[in-house]
Amino acid sequence: MTTIVTINSNDQITNSRADINTNFANLNSDKIETSYLDTDTALAANSDTKIPSQKAVKAYIDTSGGANASTTVRGIVEEATSAEMISGAGTGGTGARLFISPTLVAETGADKIVKTKSTGLLDPAVLPTGSIKSGAVTKDISSTASTTIAHGLGATPTLVKVTGTFTSDSDDTVSCATTVYSASTQSSVSFVKNGTIESSGASFIFYKTTGAFSVGTITVDSTNITIAWSKTSTPTGDINLIWEAYR
Repeated sequence: MTTIVTINSNDQITNSRADINTNFANLNSDKIETSYLDTDTALAANSDTKIPSQKAVKAYIDTSGGANASTTVRGIVEEATSAEMISGAGTGGTGARLFISPTLVAETGADKIVKTKSTGLLDPAVLPTGSIKSGAVTKDISSTASTTIAHGLGATPTLVKVTGTFTSDSDDTVSCATTVYSASTQSSVSFVKNGTIESSGASFIFYKTTGAFSVGTITVDSTNITIAWSKTSTPTGDINLIWEAYR
């Protein structure tokens, strides 16, 4: 940057003239001519010797701002609205590619991009409702080993229904029972051979001989339906269990 020599009040004319000449020489070697100033708001000259004015730069940024971004070129992007995110729009109102704000990412909530929880599973509150899984297993009621059923929903079921029948009912006292588990509550009903209700309540119960029976208690999580069995005396027989899990 040019140095300007200051002329003091007590300088002689000769010294002052020298200072003035020096200042002009310095300014002349370090000047910017007005012809180099460019007021074109499009910056179309693309020149190494043109200097855009402040107004030209501001207008260019405000109106153009460069190209829209792509997957290979950086540029302008636009924040997506919830509606654009849900609809799967690729570009926004300005024509620029969209980005998702972190405020639209959460484990739960309406109009959100769902991220996985620390368990690696999606929060059940945001999974699509209406999903149903079902299957069948066999249980020997003489054993108290738990029955573990992988339901495959990927989330904790909102309702589980299990129906069991003996594989042979030649001498069954309770031949069929159904239980429903929802909101940590289990409700059951058991039938005798002629179809009348033997018992109802929480107990999912099977027995062939009075006083010897097995009772199943259900718990569920995001992976399994677990039926814990307890028995009184020595019940025997195999039961077929048909299960349904609902999300």
